[in-house]
Amino acid sequence: MKKEININPAHGSVSVNVKVTGLVGAGYYLDVFEKNSNNVIFRYSGTNVYDHDDWRVLPNSADMNINRVIMLNTTVVPVENDPAEERGFTIRLQVFQNGNMIDEAIIADKIGKQHKKFMTLVKLV
Repeated sequence: MKKEININPAHGSVSVNVKVTGLVGAGYYLDVFEKNSNNVIFRYSGTNVYDHDDWRVLPNSADMNINRVIMLNTTVVPVENDPAEERGFTIRLQVFQNGNMIDEAIIADKIGKQHKKFMTLVKLV
């Protein structure tokens, strides 16, 4: 998924949160790229085992984050070894400004016995 999200350059800090819902296991890597470049300036990773630490404040002020790209790579696995049916889940890359959610990129899918990989690209404009 690729999406642009508008932020207010004159309005404080920008934060991101990764939220995975559904009866699945998930791990992710999140990279933030320098403006107009493929140089990574901020990186973190996590899982959906602990939800309290998936929130991060991006470096610099909002105006410095304009035209930066956020890339979220997520791998999803079924919780049970032999699920009886496919299970639905969502992956959300939420963008906040000064603590208020302004938008999110959402992937919704189903998983059976195999793992799945997803990429979400968000450009802050």
